[in-house]
Amino acid sequence: MKTNLKFLLPLLFLITAVIPVFAAFPGSGTREQSREIDLIRENSELSSENGELARVDPDSYEPDDDAADYTLIDPTPFLGAQNHTLHSGTDLDWYRFYGYTDRNYHFYSTGTIDTDIYLYLDDGTTLLNYNYDGGEGTNYDLYFTPPANAYYKIKVVGYNAVGAYVFCYHHVADPDAYEPDDDASSYTPIASYTFSYDQSHTLHNAADQDWYRFEGISGMTYSFWSTGHADTKIFLYEDNGTTLLDEDDDDGELNNYNLSFTPTVSACYKLKVVAVTGWIGAYHFYSSYTAPADSYEPDDSSSQLTYLSISNINQTQDHTLHVNSDQDWFRFQGYPGACYTFYSTYSSDTIIYLYDDNGTTLLAWDDESGDLNNFKLEFTPTVNALYKLKVVAYENVTGYYGFNYSYNAYPDSFEPDNTAIEYTTLTVTGNNQTQNHTIHSAEDQDWFLFYGYAGLAYAFYSHGSIDSRIFLYAENGTTLLDWDDDDGDDLNYSLQFAPAADNFYKVKVDGYGDWVGGYAFNYLFSVAADAYEPDNSASEYTAITPTSTLQTQNHTLHSNTEQDWFRFQGAANRVYTFYSTGITDTRIWVYDDSGSSLIAYDDDSGDGDNFALDFIPTATAYYKLKVFGSAGSIGAYGFCYANFADLTAPANLTISFAETTLTIQWNAVAGAVSYQIEASADPFTGFAVIGATGSTSWTGAYDPDRRFYRIRASDSPVP
Repeated sequence: MKTNLKFLLPLLFLITAVIPVFAAFPGSGTREQSREIDLIRENSELSSENGELARVDPDSYEPDDDAADYTLIDPTPFLGAQNHTLHSGTDLDWYRFYGYTDRNYHFYSTGTIDTDIYLYLDDGTTLLNYNYDGGEGTNYDLYFTPPANAYYKIKVVGYNAVGAYVFCYHHVADPDAYEPDDDASSYTPIASYTFSYDQSHTLHNAADQDWYRFEGISGMTYSFWSTGHADTKIFLYEDNGTTLLDEDDDDGELNNYNLSFTPTVSACYKLKVVAVTGWIGAYHFYSSYTAPADSYEPDDSSSQLTYLSISNINQTQDHTLHVNSDQDWFRFQGYPGACYTFYSTYSSDTIIYLYDDNGTTLLAWDDESGDLNNFKLEFTPTVNALYKLKVVAYENVTGYYGFNYSYNAYPDSFEPDNTAIEYTTLTVTGNNQTQNHTIHSAEDQDWFLFYGYAGLAYAFYSHGSIDSRIFLYAENGTTLLDWDDDDGDDLNYSLQFAPAADNFYKVKVDGYGDWVGGYAFNYLFSVAADAYEPDNSASEYTAITPTSTLQTQNHTLHSNTEQDWFRFQGAANRVYTFYSTGITDTRIWVYDDSGSSLIAYDDDSGDGDNFALDFIPTATAYYKLKVFGSAGSIGAYGFCYANFADLTAPANLTISFAETTLTIQWNAVAGAVSYQIEASADPFTGFAVIGATGSTSWTGAYDPDRRFYRIRASDSPVP
């Protein structure tokens, strides 16, 4: 805080009196906010060596020394600057401008003298705000948002100083036409060209950010630069908008950025432009790229070319036309009945020509049937032969392009089935049924109609190498009930549906994106969940006791995610048999008791698609089983299990007495899970069970009467 003690004490009472009138102004700092102090400072008489302030020449804007004599200014988004002097200790510089309520105005000074700024209503007396030392050094820096559309006045004074200063002014730029573009998810997409491409933008406040997104091709060199008065800075990110790859501040002219980037990976990238240290205003965003020769060169004639192996899956090659005379040639084998599609992507204006294999007989060509300036050509050969393609740039402009090629599959025997009123009728049963279909073009759709019953679970899933999707509708074909893309194997769909009411329903299958090709359409229904539910995890299971008598439980896999878990106690070296019956394609897994360590597995060793597994434990312990439908198969199955091996009689029985207790011991029997202790007064008949144990010893009450004892091994747990 600057303080002039020479004038502070005599006017202390006056200052105290006016402080309530001029409350603190935004951004004014800690200096006493009083016009009286202002006036004192304007009329200060500081001593120099000769007792007077140094004087400088008046500037060309004089007279501008009071509220009636002023310099009229018109702030714009671009920085305005005027050279002024405070040529004496009493000199004042007044300004007038028209302010709008929706703009934020910025006034600041540069120079070596100490300047202060005061902002008034147009009457020149009602003070609204002021600032000192808010800028660099002892310069002022003031922001102002008008409370009303009106004229306002500004006064600049020197704080005990005379000399030259630069009066700088502008208003915060209006938002540009590309807003909102303030974060990595709201951006302006840009297409780069070999010539300079520019857009006019503004950084309309100190916090404004302008984001851009572009598709970068490996090996290309992209240049981005700005022009204008605003001090701009650029940041380059990966497409996530967080991984910073590069940045630049002042490598362009004046305070503008200039950044070059050569991607090593073809991908999308993002740019962020901001103002440095709160600068605001307009700037021009420029971009361009240079295209080097691609990896397919030389391919400049019908005898030097790239051979294409075309499939029903769209493939892409990145090429460049790196000089005006560059040509890219291709060759492929064409078959009658197949429709071949060739199209380009990116921003270069490209043309395609189709020839016989001689490279001179023109069969077809295209310029702009694709997106923007890209070509798109479709061709169905009439004979099995080799053909050639040539790609050039329109008017020999250089650049890169994506070369895309594929063929469409043949229509299947179920066509026409392309709309909700042209469909294939399905009779769904509990047995899985399959139809072979093709998505023969990117626009092809396959529609189906079936009657669904409440209480049944319907399953639809595909097999094949294409990325297929399924959509389930009400009978009208427009009310979407459910859909699925990739819940099946690989890129196949899998969808389950339990109708709430008996009615007709429709199904639509198409290819994701540009996928075309064949797929198997599978469909069936299953019964409701079985009585053993919940048994869907290692912690929710059905306990079973395999014995020498075959046992069977009736289960259902009522959805393609359904699992049936079981738990049993297995004896070391015993043979346990598990198999399934029915038409459902089932698989079985054997785990330790944790349900995580896999021990054995089977899929189709039983009849048809049923599993059949013999399991011999290496240790007496509990084990768990999981049954699951193969490839999404659902439906009913019989779960059969047994332990067919005979148990031997326990050997080496010993009996001992201790007062009133009796202890019997014997050798363990292979495969036994428990033992029953029986007693009788007759050695040949009348035995009754008096105890059971899972160990090889038993202790009971001593009977003073004559008793005969025997031990019976069992493959069942202790009751």
